[in-house]
Amino acid sequence: MKRVEGNVAVVTGSTFGIGEAIAKVLAKEGAISIITGRTEDEGRKCVEEIKGDGGKAEYYPLDVTNETRVKEVADAVYKKYGKIDILVNNAGIAGPNKPTHEYTEKEWNWIFEVNVTGAFLCTKHVVPYMIKQKSGNIVYISSIYGIIGAPDIPAYHATKAANRVMSKIDALFMRRITFA
Repeated sequence: MKRVEGNVAVVTGSTFGIGEAIAKVLAKEGAISIITGRTEDEGRKCVEEIKGDGGKAEYYPLDVTNETRVKEVADAVYKKYGKIDILVNNAGIAGPNKPTHEYTEKEWNWIFEVNVTGAFLCTKHVVPYMIKQKSGNIVYISSIYGIIGAPDIPAYHATKAANRVMSKIDALFMRRITFA
């Protein structure tokens, strides 16, 4: 089944792990997978594996905490393909495994910068293209820990809860533009 045939899908943090698997499934289902991440060798390897399996993919170096670069990537993808159909906000880090009161402000902020602000920046710079085309899908990769929490990695859990709420807000907005 080619459920997303011809769609352009930007997947953040897709040079390995869950993001890589998502990008590969999207390509297998017919999308052009835009692989993004900070590890160029792994990104290029992922692209070659997708192409080797008959899919379409391209790599763009991306640190989701750098707004200028996020905008450059969104603009470049749109300019090349004329659309961005899917954004998967997958980039994320777990951070240190210690109690909340032992985090430094810098550690706490870095996890929020990558996991929450990074998703915000990608959404901010992709949604205008989705508005223009009156369609689009945004996926946030969260975790059960965004619902229930646990006694470890508290900043990670807090960011995943934030991602869950952001996805609900964005879904309501996207519904409005899609069906307007």
